[in-house]
Amino acid sequence: MPPAEVSAAVEKLRLHAYALLHSVVSYETWRGVPTIYMYCLRDNAIDIGVQRMLVEKVACGAGVDIKTETLDSGHSPFYSMPGELVRVTPSATGYGDN
Repeated sequence: MPPAEVSAAVEKLRLHAYALLHSVVSYETWRGVPTIYMYCLRDNAIDIGVQRMLVEKVACGAGVDIKTETLDSGHSPFYSMPGELVRVTPSATGYGDN
């Protein structure tokens, strides 16, 4: 992303509520709705191998079908390539046309 866009995005960041990290989850939504994971090939925060391992571990352990797509993006494709993210999401979830 161009530096000006990065700066604008960083200015919009807000603190995450600390209490949420320690809240009891009463319902895991991803178990009951179509779930998609976007593998991000240029993610510098979570290596692609780790991404794949985590998704496989969760899917197998929970017995849930997790659909996946792969994007040539960094950690935040919703900033760097929102158009591509929107394009692949409907087909990956099984809803809508691509």
